[in-house]
Amino acid sequence: MPDQYAHIDALGIYLTGAGYAGETQNDATASLGGIRSGTRVKRLAALVSDPIPPIIVLDAFGGNGTGNGTLVADTSDSVQWTAPSGTIGTAVSMANGEIKLVEDNDADKAVLVYRASADSLAGRMTLALSAPYNNVIGLSNVANADRVSGITTYRGMMLKADGLDLSDVYIWIETAPGVHVALEAPSSGAIQTIADEETAPSGLSWNNGTTYGTGLHLASLTAGSVYGLWIRRVISAAASVEAYVKNSINVRFTVDGVTYDDMLRGLYRIEDTTADPYELYIGVDDDPDFDAAPADTSTGVAFSYALTPPGSGIREYRATVRERNVYDLVGLNIYTRSIWINSTGGEEPSTITAPYDVSLTDGDGGLVEVRARYSAESDDDPGDTWAIYYRGDATDPTPGVDTPDTSSMTAPAYFGGTAKYLNATIGPFPEGATVHVIVRARRASDSEESSNTTASTITVGTMDPLIPQWRGAFLGESNLQRLGPETFSEDTTTYDVTENVRCVMNAGVTQFLVGSTIIWQIKYDGANPENNGFWTTLGILQETISGAASETPVDTVSATEIYVSVEDVRRLKIDLSANTISIAALWQVTGDVVTSRDDDPIVEFDFHTLFQVYDPYVQDRVTVASLDTDGVLSLAVPWRQCSSTGDFD
Repeated sequence: MPDQYAHIDALGIYLTGAGYAGETQNDATASLGGIRSGTRVKRLAALVSDPIPPIIVLDAFGGNGTGNGTLVADTSDSVQWTAPSGTIGTAVSMANGEIKLVEDNDADKAVLVYRASADSLAGRMTLALSAPYNNVIGLSNVANADRVSGITTYRGMMLKADGLDLSDVYIWIETAPGVHVALEAPSSGAIQTIADEETAPSGLSWNNGTTYGTGLHLASLTAGSVYGLWIRRVISAAASVEAYVKNSINVRFTVDGVTYDDMLRGLYRIEDTTADPYELYIGVDDDPDFDAAPADTSTGVAFSYALTPPGSGIREYRATVRERNVYDLVGLNIYTRSIWINSTGGEEPSTITAPYDVSLTDGDGGLVEVRARYSAESDDDPGDTWAIYYRGDATDPTPGVDTPDTSSMTAPAYFGGTAKYLNATIGPFPEGATVHVIVRARRASDSEESSNTTASTITVGTMDPLIPQWRGAFLGESNLQRLGPETFSEDTTTYDVTENVRCVMNAGVTQFLVGSTIIWQIKYDGANPENNGFWTTLGILQETISGAASETPVDTVSATEIYVSVEDVRRLKIDLSANTISIAALWQVTGDVVTSRDDDPIVEFDFHTLFQVYDPYVQDRVTVASLDTDGVLSLAVPWRQCSSTGDFD
């Protein structure tokens, strides 16, 4: 970094613990005095989204406050900064390799940025600014034993006049019980070093003033000179558990007749391991009130909790279990399980929701094709069987009296969703007959059914003879099957001949390989879903890929670096040196999404790249995973993390 600063950056505040002045030392826990590091104390943490690739944010000054700020490329070689709740500042030109201070219209609100290449600047970068956890100002989290007994910890920093003479340097704290600061004059450029964070530095005068007039005062700091700054945090015995405790130090100084205000922020947490981590919330005929106290707590996920029976009829209890961690942060689970209790305290069978999208169409030879859908994920104990009640005499069938056609529900053979699809045939009926049909979902274990009674109707209008063609092969399944089954033989698609990058597709399984290494194995068999999955030995790394252009869905850089692209942009990275797959996110889908029947095992389609497998149950290719333009990998099968390819069932 350059030595010449002229504004809010004229006072540098650095970590200590370096071997020599300016040496890189990034560890806040090692900032225990001694020699100045070359690492500045971060005033604010900055989470970048929509980056301007050549720009690297080095620091965001405390005057910005927290929230979202915006760095905009004004031209191909200049940027402007707007702090959270601020106003846009003057454009600052930047050449390749330069570090520049970019100010909001308020000079206390600024960011320090570096241009890393000569690529043109373009776009709008959002910086989500927040106080950082466990930096040198926040110090370490407080363990349960230290919370009970109390603990005092210390960190040492170094002030440095970066390039210009400073005057009237004031340092004071916000209202933060237990926080004190002290100054130490250096000797030969160093301050004293303490053995560990619990060892008190000697000879200091501690101050906890909360205004600049009652805090610390350093009359001057000449250009290039340094001065020690210590922080002490006192945690009293029997402190309360906390997930968010903030330490704040205010800094004011004058340079060239202009006074600037800065703030150093840090967060820490206080642990309590004595509380039960699991909480039970109960709602009566409604969802639980998560703002109220839990009905019960437990050390494990199993609860023994008595439900009060109603005076008459049936009462529904909706139960949700949430986990609260040692820092008093509670999970946001809102999934409820319904339990029905009768007046004697007995548990009633859980209800089953009715099928929907029921339709009837004419088939050949007086047959009627029945289609419907059922959302299994909507029920705590879902149905697994279709029950089709029908009559051909223009009257409604009566469930419980009429005998239905039944068939097992099976998983859909297209990508996405947990809904079950019915495609059945009933009849034949005479031409002109009025057919009434009720489709219900049934649970085989206790014969419980959905309670819908509304019939769908159709008047049979065709008596064409039955001819060989594609037909619904199984009641309760939406997929079609050829009368003459297709024989599937191994199919290999090669993406890079030199590195032998390829997909090998067999019935029910697609393997992606680099040489002899199996990167992943996708299994899908609609008739035997227990082993369906996206099997891999590589670990998942959540990160945004560079976005470099690629003209093919599989882009090979080397035998250890391969990418999968979406819309000609790299979105998934395979790193065989680190044995990782990098993606923006991994999502287990619960609804219908993009799907294709394409023959290629990896194919671009509708702003997605799809991963295909041949399902022997329906004798067709189906999509089981999808990568979108944001780099999100969506799976309609379970993610199967394995220690070796020998675990690929």
